[in-house]
Amino acid sequence: MEINNVCPQQVVFHQELHRNDNAVVFLVSVTGFKCVMKVHHDHPGHGPIHEREVTAYRRLQAYGVTETGYVPRFYGSVEKLEPKLWRPHLDMFSNDINLPNAIFIEYIPKMRQLHLNTFTKKRMEKFVNAVEAITAVLVMHNDLKPRNFMIAPGERVLVLDFDRARTYDEGTITADQREWLCEDVQIVRDLARLLEQDVAEGRLNHSYIYFCT
Repeated sequence: MEINNVCPQQVVFHQELHRNDNAVVFLVSVTGFKCVMKVHHDHPGHGPIHEREVTAYRRLQAYGVTETGYVPRFYGSVEKLEPKLWRPHLDMFSNDINLPNAIFIEYIPKMRQLHLNTFTKKRMEKFVNAVEAITAVLVMHNDLKPRNFMIAPGERVLVLDFDRARTYDEGTITADQREWLCEDVQIVRDLARLLEQDVAEGRLNHSYIYFCT
């Protein structure tokens, strides 16, 4: 499925799933196809979050990482949406200086966030494998927190939210940037170790810093 250049008449909004300072996430149907529409604010002070996320997803898609199930499938993007044409759903973007942009990704129902009650060593091994697959194609997630680690039915694990990601090219990547990619993997390994200790103790303690930021 490829979604580009959609008009408001093609999109049915079912539910708002999440919102923060950077984006609002909706469950929608586009010409009958159910998916997630993530609409980015284009605040000057927040950096090119839409461009970062689109670039990361396109790289992950091109190299088959989306097909592993570790990240949602990417269906496309649209730029410079006119909120007045999408009323009332995009009214929260009406006062933005710049027009919002959106991506369309796979909808995965019944996901649960990584936490004490969803931790298992097997799942954490999968999360490490997921980040290894992501960094292998020179994408640094850059925000590896439990809020972006999800467990779906069937023991599928997913890494979400690439709006802070950095995507590098083989011909220009520096030694420092390669080190940053290695650090992304180490972050998840450290989280696995600390969260295992917290599960044994029955409370957030050693891994608390990952959850509070």
